[in-house]
Amino acid sequence: MTSQGADVMDVISQYLEKHGLMWQKLAGFCTDGAPGMLGSPSGLAALIKTKNLSAITTHCVIHRQALAAKTLPECFTIAMKTVIKVVNLLNKSALNTRLFK
Repeated sequence: MTSQGADVMDVISQYLEKHGLMWQKLAGFCTDGAPGMLGSPSGLAALIKTKNLSAITTHCVIHRQALAAKTLPECFTIAMKTVIKVVNLLNKSALNTRLFK
């Protein structure tokens, strides 16, 4: 299988059919924003919309955050690394976690 929209669509269609699920019940789906997923008219989003016009497409929050983090000024990056170190230290032991609360 490739990451082309049609290939992914085939796998999803087979899964839904195998498990007796209907396209109309699909509320939405999340992608990484790759052209094969969002490209028009052959991307996965366009293909799913042919089956269910009301399905909502979202761009993965983790991917969005990673893209945003690349553009942060250095002072924010340093602050974020410090916060991550503190959180990791607190989560390292139950005692640290309990004392911090």
